[in-house]
Amino acid sequence: MSQDFIPSQPGTSHLTRAYREPEQYISLDGNSLTSTDLVNLGKGLYKIKLSPEAEQKVVQSRELLDTIVKENKVVYGITTGFGKFARTVIPVSKLKELQENLLRSHSSGLGSPLSPERTRMLLALRINVLAKGYSGVSLETLHRMIHAFNASCLSYVPEKGTVGASGDLAPLSHLALGLMGEGKMWSPKSGWADAKYVLEAHGLKPISLKPKEGLALINGTQMITSLGAEAVERAEAIYICMGPSGPHNMSFVQISNLNLSVLFILTVLAIELLAACQGIEFLRPLRTTTPLEKVYDLVRATVKPWIKDRFMAPDIEAVHRLLYLHQYKYENKPRTQSINLWCVTVYTTDMNGCYKT
Repeated sequence: MSQDFIPSQPGTSHLTRAYREPEQYISLDGNSLTSTDLVNLGKGLYKIKLSPEAEQKVVQSRELLDTIVKENKVVYGITTGFGKFARTVIPVSKLKELQENLLRSHSSGLGSPLSPERTRMLLALRINVLAKGYSGVSLETLHRMIHAFNASCLSYVPEKGTVGASGDLAPLSHLALGLMGEGKMWSPKSGWADAKYVLEAHGLKPISLKPKEGLALINGTQMITSLGAEAVERAEAIYICMGPSGPHNMSFVQISNLNLSVLFILTVLAIELLAACQGIEFLRPLRTTTPLEKVYDLVRATVKPWIKDRFMAPDIEAVHRLLYLHQYKYENKPRTQSINLWCVTVYTTDMNGCYKT
């Protein structure tokens, strides 16, 4: 991880250093959790345990998946790659690395971390979904997730990086990455630190992914669902407190989001620059224009090329900072003799070395 990648501290929270672990439990079975239960779990009012029925379903599901691997069957996401690589069969010796790299490559969110309460809600809801016994996750992995939740060992999950469609892949990847002992993690006892040290401080072991478990941990919409549950609970509380005539007495202030929009644009540009530079890597030894080669050199002075999957968020953050803090000038540029990083026409070459935009 980049040394510059230092998450901000959480704001006001129920889960301070004076926080005491609750004694009461909520039993999860994948079906009976309510929005009120979820919000209370977020506040740290309860611990989690699995119902006996849920444990049995999880064990049966995992046994089926282990049989698939043992019999060398070709099944998507278990013994094959993902997406474009669905027809690529992965050797058994690489199945663990496949799942780990899935989490690392999708941990690409940005921004401040979710509050401890919201991270607890996210983790609790993911545990609840896995308790259904449909995903093939092992009981060992699920128990380690529960132990982390009960100790409030909470992964660094950025606020930005998902729209809740086709899975909250980035937030759930960050959530799982910390449980693997990578990235950052927070607890009332330790504050922010490297995830592996936070887990060690609580006597916990990181999860060790088995075939298909990386996919099982991130393929869901628990981020948007947990925030939706919180919104429902807040709306009900406001209605009860104010009554039906209350909203007519409220005044609203319009706040400018210009600065926030600029930061979003810089984030998009940072991602585009990283993608463009990686594209140049694939076309070497061909070269693009001289000004763009200098842009490439600037980016590469900050972020190294991707040889294999790694934690992506620190790279995006580093280039975002590059765009935010500096303005660079180049030789041989028409008119202004400078390159505008806000508006760059990217030239690449085809297989015959011809330039195209």
